[in-house]
Amino acid sequence: MTVPEVRAFLQDQGSYFRVPRLDVDGSTFDLAQVVVDAGLQYDINPQVLLTTLQKEHSGITRTTRPTESQLAFLMGSGTPSTARLQFFDAAERKRAYLTELDTTGFTRSGWQVGVAKQTQDNIFVAPANRATAGQFTYTPCAGVQWGGSLSQVGGVWLFANWWEQFGFNDRAGPEATLGFDVDGADGPILTVE
Repeated sequence: MTVPEVRAFLQDQGSYFRVPRLDVDGSTFDLAQVVVDAGLQYDINPQVLLTTLQKEHSGITRTTRPTESQLAFLMGSGTPSTARLQFFDAAERKRAYLTELDTTGFTRSGWQVGVAKQTQDNIFVAPANRATAGQFTYTPCAGVQWGGSLSQVGGVWLFANWWEQFGFNDRAGPEATLGFDVDGADGPILTVE
């Protein structure tokens, strides 16, 4: 996506961030420009960053200013900083996860393509691709809608849901299917593609 495309997307959603806004440090920032710049710097699709923003703080559909603490942790990435730096931190992390998969076959928290691993909300997930393994590294919960045990956690389901609602699913977005490993003792395995 280009800056004008991101800006149009934010406008269509009625987002608070459809125009430049003040960051926690008093600097004005244009979210559309920041999303594209972070995506280009770390080779991450801006749609992934936009969907992550929505998953973390309803940052696309919200019409009012987030609190200062929400702005400082807008992407739920690393330590609180500024909204602008949150995008770069998130993009850098997402790129690092993909690089780890390419070089070692697993992410820093042990997610691998095609290998079931238990989430923090007690679901076994076998990521079907690198992007999905990276999503579970960033957000290690499946979400209550996919059977997760934490009632207030949307997890990767929330990302997948917003990805589809935003119409990004015409690309390689996550899609969930629930399958059972009848020979295994681990119970159901959620396969996320």
